[in-house]
Amino acid sequence: MDISLQMRKEMQADMQVCAGHSTIEGSELLTNQMIAKYSLIDPDFEKSICKIGKLTAVGKEADYRKELQAAAARLKALLLMHPIDENVKHTISGNKVFIVHGHDSAAKITVARTLEKLGLQAVILHEQPDQGKTIIEKLETFTAEAVYAIVLYTECDVGRSKERGESANRNRARQNVVFEHGLFIGSLGRDRVCALVKGDIEKPGDLDGVVYITMDEAGAWKMQLCKNMQAVGIEVDANKLL
Repeated sequence: MDISLQMRKEMQADMQVCAGHSTIEGSELLTNQMIAKYSLIDPDFEKSICKIGKLTAVGKEADYRKELQAAAARLKALLLMHPIDENVKHTISGNKVFIVHGHDSAAKITVARTLEKLGLQAVILHEQPDQGKTIIEKLETFTAEAVYAIVLYTECDVGRSKERGESANRNRARQNVVFEHGLFIGSLGRDRVCALVKGDIEKPGDLDGVVYITMDEAGAWKMQLCKNMQAVGIEVDANKLL
């Protein structure tokens, strides 16, 4: 069975949804949705999660949270049993690029306009409809839809070790930026996440192995961004930026 990159992203997002569903309400509906969706590619999917449910009280919904945990485990197992063939060049479909940002609106707008010139759709979280979802649920949705993510490290916060004095203060990105950077690396892979740095920023220690691109005033970062996207199969024409 060949699992496309887009389906892999959907499976990873659904794994998080199933594993994170903590309430009885809606658990049976979500279980049925997962069975209907994944029985098409895995005939043993329903059998593997043993759909029995547990009635907790008369007139109440049955508890299918254990089935959802089993569904998440089954999806993980399917991905492990069918790894990506690294020798095959995959072309990524879709044009949605997620922008992770802090309080620097100018940097956010500059990146969005650059993507639009390249024929890509810039996705900014606060511009998307909530549809009753929490922030983390919206993020899970867009990690499944995005083909690439750009993370903006801008001088929004100041921090230091509490053992040191104020002279050790360093500019830092917002905490949501660091969190979402890791989230997209886990979902898309490091090669489909680009970190743009504007100003003198202290980078998070756990992300030291990640490549950062400086947002220089001359705009050379735009060409480097194009090269990075082309390297993972996203068709962009850098000439459109000239």
